[in-house]
Amino acid sequence: MAVPGMIIPPIIMNTLEKKPFLRRTPWLNSPIQILLCGFFLTFTTPMCCALFPQKSSLPVAKLDEKLREKLLRDGMKETDRVYFNKGL
Repeated sequence: MAVPGMIIPPIIMNTLEKKPFLRRTPWLNSPIQILLCGFFLTFTTPMCCALFPQKSSLPVAKLDEKLREKLLRDGMKETDRVYFNKGL
């Protein structure tokens, strides 16, 4: 989710650093980079959350041993699936 925000700003900055404007005012380099990263992270993170599924599932057989034993004691079978939210 952070890939666009960490790849696109350096490409833009590489182009801007060749312009006379940024050569005359090199102190603007850092503020522009911060604004670009903030802008892209603000808009690409929700977009990626919308594009990629947040819920996932695993069979009980692939879970950690302690958790698997607890679920089997509670009546689940090895072939049942558990669902979870992957989060960010």
